[in-house]
Amino acid sequence: MTRTRFLMQTIAGAALPVLAFYGSFHLLPAMAEVLAPRGINAGTAQNTIIIVAGVIGAWLLLTAFLRRLRTVGELTIFAWIAIVPPALVLLVDGPVFLRPLLPMPELLRSGVYFVSAGIAVWIFVTGLVRSTR
Repeated sequence: MTRTRFLMQTIAGAALPVLAFYGSFHLLPAMAEVLAPRGINAGTAQNTIIIVAGVIGAWLLLTAFLRRLRTVGELTIFAWIAIVPPALVLLVDGPVFLRPLLPMPELLRSGVYFVSAGIAVWIFVTGLVRSTR
């Protein structure tokens, strides 16, 4: 995978959930106005939009990280460690379902995010700096 493609796919994967969150947040009153007469809760629609965008964004990031790590000759397990644990924490303890499915201690949740973010930054920098072998 080329650096340019890696950069573009990484930006798209990181930006998509953020744009979906803020876009659906600002459109929530309009969604409520349209969906309420049909018996659909706008909050449920918003959560669905965020979950779908998050899954697509995580998939884009994971595939970009896997391809680029393989291209530069690094272990691909780092891509899985950078993406999967924070995604699972968000699903079971995050605000996605309006209440945590499995509450986690703050220190554990923060540790997962910190380690995964550090690995993701390392993958990103490695993917941009190192040339292919």
